[in-house]
Amino acid sequence: MSSKKANEKYAGGLKSYRAAEGKVVHIPIKGDIKDTILDIEGGIRSACTYVNASNLHEFGQNCIFIEV
Repeated sequence: MSSKKANEKYAGGLKSYRAAEGKVVHIPIKGDIKDTILDIEGGIRSACTYVNASNLHEFGQNCIFIEV
């Protein structure tokens, strides 16, 4: 939610002291949804290894979330 478009849509514009941290890209549909889900699952498994969690319940317990 830090792209220029998101800031314009939800925050009334990009503040002068901030920089856009992303961009909007439209990608045409390609491939099977199964491949996309397998990629997402792989990312979740990788994140779990970073915090030493064997499941999503442990993931939430092993992380400390800090709002900045």
